[in-house]
Amino acid sequence: MYLYGIKNRELIVLTPVLPALAIKIPPNVPRQIHCEKKDTRKRLYALVSIAFFWVLITTTNLLWAGSAIIEKKDVFVSTGRSHYRIPSICISNEGVVLCFANRRMDTVADGAREVHLVMRRSTDGGRSWEAIKDLFAKGGWDAAMGTATMDSNNGTVMVSYSRNPRVDYADVRAEDSAVERGDFMAVSRDEGKTWIHERMIIHPDDAGCRGHSHGSSPGVVLFSGPHHGRLLAPARFQHKPGEELDTLQNHHYNCTLYSDDHGKTWQTGGPVQVGTGEGCLAELSDGTIYYNSRAYFLDGKRRIAWSYDGGETFEDFAVDHTLIEPIGGGCNAGMAGFPKKLSAGKDLILFCNPASDERKNLTVHLSRDGGRTWPVSKVIHEGPAAYSSMAVSADGTIFVLYENGEKHPYEKISIARFHLKWLIN
Repeated sequence: MYLYGIKNRELIVLTPVLPALAIKIPPNVPRQIHCEKKDTRKRLYALVSIAFFWVLITTTNLLWAGSAIIEKKDVFVSTGRSHYRIPSICISNEGVVLCFANRRMDTVADGAREVHLVMRRSTDGGRSWEAIKDLFAKGGWDAAMGTATMDSNNGTVMVSYSRNPRVDYADVRAEDSAVERGDFMAVSRDEGKTWIHERMIIHPDDAGCRGHSHGSSPGVVLFSGPHHGRLLAPARFQHKPGEELDTLQNHHYNCTLYSDDHGKTWQTGGPVQVGTGEGCLAELSDGTIYYNSRAYFLDGKRRIAWSYDGGETFEDFAVDHTLIEPIGGGCNAGMAGFPKKLSAGKDLILFCNPASDERKNLTVHLSRDGGRTWPVSKVIHEGPAAYSSMAVSADGTIFVLYENGEKHPYEKISIARFHLKWLIN
């Protein structure tokens, strides 16, 4: 941004947005302003200062209003014992941006002996952020991040997570015997200012399988069809324990959790294809649910499925040949539907993942036909990157909360905000 300089021995204050704005100071003094009278000097300095800050503020606002820029900020930065992973984001009815993550102590690895659930909050659309707040943090306990869901029917924000003492911490179990273990929700009814913890009641499906939401994208509220008002969240289930690739490919699949009583109870729905995990979903204008899943196969391709009954069952299983992902197990992705009020009723879907055979090159894609094709894409972060989560505010601002770094993908969790114009240009 060119705000001031010396041109033809004249001090010029200007901006690329408003090039006509220029404060000229008489020549013959290339480096220093001299005035014969003290009050003249003061008035001139005051004028230059006012113009400088006016230009700075006006330029920023005009550029953002023009929607052709992207702004990035670091939200959770790994330092010392603290390492942050598993981002999830939602936006309240009043536009408050809420970001959630796990703080892993002493290591970024999945086997951390202590894991906290934390959050940050922005009341000005992501421009500034309150300090990190602990939602659940106990020594020797694991609070595995699930998914954030904002019930727009009543403004309640729910963050699912499972909390358990690490199995090798017998002293922790005895010490904190009063602390319940299992599936819980951190719940806020005041835009994320205060939180309470409620047990998450999850009923199994007809086959006796009970889903859980660890590592999945945010839940949605259904607006169309007979299930209007239903809360629907991506989830997963594993028949056989273990993290071996063969186990994940043959005994693991994505499903859903849905609630028709504003989160008091949840029912397991689905499943989708076997070999999937950590999915994301969106509702189309006709009530169809589009499910996009990470796949634990070696082909680097996402799996997709469709539901025509509000997320209770899925069919039309397919492989997406456009949305590539890291080979050897895939990666979590972010996805969000664009508000129908701002898209003239069109089914615009935004999708974000590392579009590469490894965890790097984080890319946002746009579909104009409900996830069937993805003609538009743009890179957010070319370097190492992994998990991401997406949300769109009522005014059309798009937010991507994503893991990234310079040397490896887990150095920090940052947030990018932009408008469709930036993505399309």
